[in-house]
Amino acid sequence: MPQQFLTQSDIDAYGGDLIDLTQRAAAHALSPKLERIEQENARLQHWLGVEARHRLDREVEQAIPDYREVDASPQWHAWLRSVDPLSGRVRQQLLNDAIANGATNRVISFFKHRRLLR
Repeated sequence: MPQQFLTQSDIDAYGGDLIDLTQRAAAHALSPKLERIEQENARLQHWLGVEARHRLDREVEQAIPDYREVDASPQWHAWLRSVDPLSGRVRQQLLNDAIANGATNRVISFFKHRRLLR
């Protein structure tokens, strides 16, 4: 539950106009700082995403050393464009979801399944 800073007695004592003015003044004063915090947060989120993808790539490469070669294969991409019979979804979408969610085991399973099909 968010903390309530203003009470009804504050409004009664100082009036709605004064409270509105002070809230707008506070927002104006804090706006540049909040903008910097939002920008820093966006940079950190981007960095975390990049790091997560690097970690996923490293873990997949440890489990499937030739995964980069496989990923360059036209046959692999043709298989990914086909529909998975269990989910009814295109395999590429399933792989993209696994990557986006950092689900390393699911990504590795795609490459292991590919080996079974050879």
